[in-house]
This record gives sequence, structure tokens and C-alpha cells, in this order.
Amino acid sequence: MRNIETVGASRPADVVIYAEGTYPFRVGGVSSVIHGIIQSLPGIRFGVVHLHWGDPPAKPGFDKLPNLEWIFPVQVDDFTTASRKLRGMEFPRGTVHHAHTCGLAGLAAAVARRQQPGSRMILSEHSLYVRDVLAQLEGRDNGWTPMPGSNEMPPLPLCRSPAECTHHGDFTGLRSVITTTAREVYECADTVTYLDRDLLEEAIAFGLDPARATIVPNAIDVDEFRTIQRKMDPERVWHIAIIGRIVPVKGIMEGIECAGWLRHSGLDHRMSIIGPDDEVPCYAAACRRKVSDLGLEDIVHFTGTIRAKEALRDIDLLLLPSHKEAMPMVVLEAMAAGVPVVANDTGNVAGILGNDIKDEAGVVTGLATMGHSIMNLLADESRYQSMRENGPRRAARDYDIKTRAIDWRQIYST
Repeated sequence: MRNIETVGASRPADVVIYAEGTYPFRVGGVSSVIHGIIQSLPGIRFGVVHLHWGDPPAKPGFDKLPNLEWIFPVQVDDFTTASRKLRGMEFPRGTVHHAHTCGLAGLAAAVARRQQPGSRMILSEHSLYVRDVLAQLEGRDNGWTPMPGSNEMPPLPLCRSPAECTHHGDFTGLRSVITTTAREVYECADTVTYLDRDLLEEAIAFGLDPARATIVPNAIDVDEFRTIQRKMDPERVWHIAIIGRIVPVKGIMEGIECAGWLRHSGLDHRMSIIGPDDEVPCYAAACRRKVSDLGLEDIVHFTGTIRAKEALRDIDLLLLPSHKEAMPMVVLEAMAAGVPVVANDTGNVAGILGNDIKDEAGVVTGLATMGHSIMNLLADESRYQSMRENGPRRAARDYDIKTRAIDWRQIYST
């Protein structure tokens, strides 16, 4: 990639991606979506404006793509200060400005669009940003709020309640800044994409004009995962895995407790927790202590980051204990690889996995009943094998990146 100092002199990108603490320096679902879009459209030249908190980002977490021409990092602080800074910046030129949150990334894209007459703006909401950050601000979402000592990117001041936020600043004023910014971003965007209709309908209350909105589900390279040759343990020690960042919202602690319950219930299994642990170090440390406290060191292992394609080779079941998801990429990848899923009922996971027993690729349950669901599924060999066969078919039919690339090309060119 070009040195960042040369970005101003480089020719404009066809599409400038605006990412808030994600691509290309952080792995995760949103980053995987962005990487997939760029990779699937080799004839389009991309640039990335990466908004980050704290120190400058380390090296990218993804392989270099030939059509990603530059990365433009922008350091920001709290929401209010950052919004003022972004309004005064000059951004790299592009034909299309594509933001991947309705927060500061959306604001940056809106500013760039206004600076560059004739350009267009696309907004993609992977969840509902305003709803989520307001829940954090009001202390109603402890699983999403960064913990003390966290390196997780804080979109808001670290407050646990309206009273605490008022102590540090004006809670009412901050709420107004967030909601006003969202309306501004919605009004500036030519097209707003959502993963499903439920998110779209909810966004209308925050100022979205539904006439500008469309549904674009996530997608993966189905062929890449369909070719996986899975290893099966001849002794049938079931290998269960959680794949995701070790942060509170991903429910890693609940997954560890599930492993303990399964052992107590007599299931011969091992559990791999696959993902980076540097975003919320204190939470990662607490998860390791939980493994020790439950005496699970021999069956629960933290592997660090492993590419999903490699990780899925010897996994018998994917566990998704997340508190909050929209359309998790790892579930699509597991389906394509023929790995059944047991997932907490969040976002559109039920729609992805299917609720028809003849076509289902996994089980949707509650956090308190994950262990029971796993035991029941693994005891039903016929149902388990059916899910292994159904997953690749569902993934190829509904979530193939080749089909989605056609959608994105049309959105970018409209």
C-alpha cells in the first residue's frame, strides 16, 4: 500500500471506505465484510479512511489487496470533540464515499461528500449505531460498555449511568449531538443499506428516510469454505469452538460456563476459544481466571487468532454465545463449511440458520439453555448430519459473495 504521506497526491479512489476502529487494523465481522467487498470488486479502486482512538494503528490485520490503494488514518477523541474535528478536515477525494457506521465514520463521509461536488455517499449499518451507543450512555447495555482498563474503542465517554455522564459532562447535550449527527448522516446518504428489514424499520425512528434504504445481506466466498476437508475425531471427543473477539459482547464468559456445564453433564468434549484478546485485556484475563476457577484448563483452550477457514477444519460445532449480533459472518462461514451451529437468539441468526427442520443449519436458543441444546443436538446423529448437509446449501443459495458483488457494483454505480 502507498505510504500514507502520499495519499493527498494520489489520484482519487473510485470508492472511499470510512471505517470506525475496524478495517483494516482490527479483525471481526465488519472488517470481514469490508475486505470481502473490496476483494470481490477487483476493477474498482478503493481507499480507506480509518478512524481510531488512542495510539496509531499497528500493521493491518488483513492481506494486502491490489485494488486497495491507500489508507488514511484519523485519530479522534470523544464523540463531541471528534465531530468538531471531522467537520474541519479535508478528506481524500473519491467518486463514492461509503461509511460503515452511522456515527463518526458516517459523519466523515458526509463531510467528504459535501466537500466534493458530484460525489455520492453510501451508508451501511451493520447494527443500529444510535440505538447501541445511547444504550451504552444510559447504562442499559453492560455487555457492550468497555470495562475499566480497556483498550476497546470508546465511542462515548466511559460512563455507566446518566448520573455519571452528567458528572463528567452534559448527558442531554451529548445525546442531542449523537442523534443530530445520525439524522445528518441519514440525510446526506444517497443509499443506506441494512442487513435485514427489522433494522431498517427501527432506524426510521432515528430519522431514516425509508425511500433511501435497501437490504443487502452479508456474504462470504462460499467456494472457499465449501472445499474444506474436515477432520473427524475417531474417538468422538466433540470439538466445540467459539470464534470471535474476546470482548464482553461476544459472551465468552457464558461460553466458558457452558463448557463447565457440559463436562458436569458427562459430554466428552474440548472447547477452543479462537480470536484476539487485546481489545479488552481485563475481560480476557477474567475469562482465563474463569477457566481456572472451574477447573477446565484441560478442555478449554485460548488459541489466539486463526483464520476461519483453517479453524473450521476440525470443529464439530460452532457455539455463538454473543449478547448482540446482527448477521455474524462466522455463522455464514460455519454453514458453508458444514459445521452445525448452536447460537444465542440475537439479531437475524434465527433467519440465517433456518427454522424448518428439513433445511436447518443450526439451533437457536437462549444463553441459559445453550448446554441443553448442545447435548440434545449431539445426541441426535441424524439431525446433526442433516445440518452438516444443509449448511453449505443455505450458504450457497443465500449468502454467496459473487451474488453480493453484483449488488454492490450496482449500488456504487447508481
